[in-house]
Amino acid sequence: MNLFKNLGVQKSVARQVLVRVLSLYLVVALLLFVLDVVIQYYSVKREVTKEMSLIHKSFAPGVAQALWDVNTEQVQSFFDGMVKLPSVVGAEIRDESGKTICVGGLVLDPSGMVVLMEGESRMLKPHWWGEVFSYIEAIHFVEGDATQKVGDIVVYSSSDVVLQRLVLGVGLTLVQVFFAAGALCLIFVWFFKRLLRCGQCRCRRHRKPRHSPQVRTC
Repeated sequence: MNLFKNLGVQKSVARQVLVRVLSLYLVVALLLFVLDVVIQYYSVKREVTKEMSLIHKSFAPGVAQALWDVNTEQVQSFFDGMVKLPSVVGAEIRDESGKTICVGGLVLDPSGMVVLMEGESRMLKPHWWGEVFSYIEAIHFVEGDATQKVGDIVVYSSSDVVLQRLVLGVGLTLVQVFFAAGALCLIFVWFFKRLLRCGQCRCRRHRKPRHSPQVRTC
């Protein structure tokens, strides 16, 4: 009876250990997952900011020439090409006095509010849509040794762009977490089954009837 009782205790202990170990693993894995997502987010955000810098450098010479020539149509053409890029959610081109020549998409107004500009219309953007950040740098017209500032280009991107690039990496990380949890569960189940099987074998050996000595009768 003691052996059967011990087997029941072992099963109960096995379940408790399995539940506690898996719970601890999932808590630690979740914390590490959140930390990894935060690190990846800011890493991708830096990459997007670098792309915005490259976009500025690519468009700056053409926009500077168009502003110098007061060619509004050419400025608009460069602007349209800029806002169609996947990492750009909005853009703004200003002249040397700070006057806006072209603006569109999600931009920041002077007070820091995010607004959606579509043509002449201006609509406040709800805060829950995500963060919008910008890259601004002056553009200069170069002629010989002379350099003159002719305006600014402001390129805008958002947290939505960053998160879209994180989807694959975050998905793979989640798969790894759940795969590791499943593997850990299987290992514990296999290990405790072996322990219980050994206990059952000892129980069977203990229950084997002992042969009583034969008594001869006259």
